[in-house]
Amino acid sequence: MLFARRGRQRRWGSALCPATRLNTGLLAREVVITAGDGQEISEEFHDLVQKLCADYQPVGVVEELLVQTIATCWWRKARVIRAENGEIRKRVDTL
Repeated sequence: MLFARRGRQRRWGSALCPATRLNTGLLAREVVITAGDGQEISEEFHDLVQKLCADYQPVGVVEELLVQTIATCWWRKARVIRAENGEIRKRVDTL
């Protein structure tokens, strides 16, 4: 597992990543495209962060920020793959 346990454990459910809930909303505004072509759904990003929190069970601010960084990188990588696929489809359609 990425994060070593330090004797403290989080409860499952609403206590999971409490600071992340607030920060995810702020982070989602910067990461998720919410208007125009290529619009994304911010709830999907929030769900990704929560699933990563469930997997890694971060303890403390630094670990929560690391989970958010993982989510952001994953989200942006998926966007790049979608954009690449879209460009390839455009080029194939014009042949």
